[in-house]
Amino acid sequence: MHEMPFYFGKQGRQLFGVFHPPEDRTRKTAFVFCHPYAEEKLWAHRSYVSLARDLATRGYPVLRFDFMGHGDSMGDFANGDIDSRIDDVSKGIDQALSLSGADSIALFGLRFGGTLAALAAERCPEVSSIILWQPIVDGGQYMQAMLRSNLSTQMAVYGRVQTNRKELVEQMRNGASVDVDGYPLTGRMYDQAEQVHLDQREVHRSIPALIVQISRKEDAPMDSKLKTLAAQYTPGSLAIVTEEPFWKEIRRWYKSATHAQEQTRKWVEVHCA
Repeated sequence: MHEMPFYFGKQGRQLFGVFHPPEDRTRKTAFVFCHPYAEEKLWAHRSYVSLARDLATRGYPVLRFDFMGHGDSMGDFANGDIDSRIDDVSKGIDQALSLSGADSIALFGLRFGGTLAALAAERCPEVSSIILWQPIVDGGQYMQAMLRSNLSTQMAVYGRVQTNRKELVEQMRNGASVDVDGYPLTGRMYDQAEQVHLDQREVHRSIPALIVQISRKEDAPMDSKLKTLAAQYTPGSLAIVTEEPFWKEIRRWYKSATHAQEQTRKWVEVHCA
């Protein structure tokens, strides 16, 4: 399968992308992928690439790219925030349309990448549908999880918490950054993410959306926040699939998220031309 790596964007702030051109160019929709945040991007990469290749074999052009400061893209990770990442998505959309000749864009996002895809869809009229795998609905809760990771690292290294959660937030808001698994979390990113509540907003565009809830157990209850999120879209679907949390360091090696990918494939055939 042919895949085209390339850089795009302004000099000094170029983003790295990989374009997956389909052999069959009859599809009118191209996909742009929004990857997870920080370390979750690393662990989810294989499943993420597997979905891109699967869609390409079914005739859909796909663009994967790294946000500024992530992966092989240029720029400083600490300078990125929600606004800059949505701007990166917009640039990715322009590239996908130019490379594919497609008429419209479907955004796919995993975890916080799903959050960004949902936010970008509101600002980018080219987006005709979205697919979100286990998106972060409550940005404040997600930021608290980031801080817990820092506290856990402190315990592992020092045997105790030297800087508590409140002090970490004060540090960030005073201009310093907090290390989370080797990635600098800044006050700007923290404050912007805290304002994100996808289930409490009003969606102003009627676009089809697939929300995929990923759970370890087959009989997992429906996540109420994801249910509310799905109901915001026209039409909106919520699918519950059984997978390990492959965006974390787990024992099982994930080549692909088979069940999530299958649900996505079925939905795409109906809603993406």
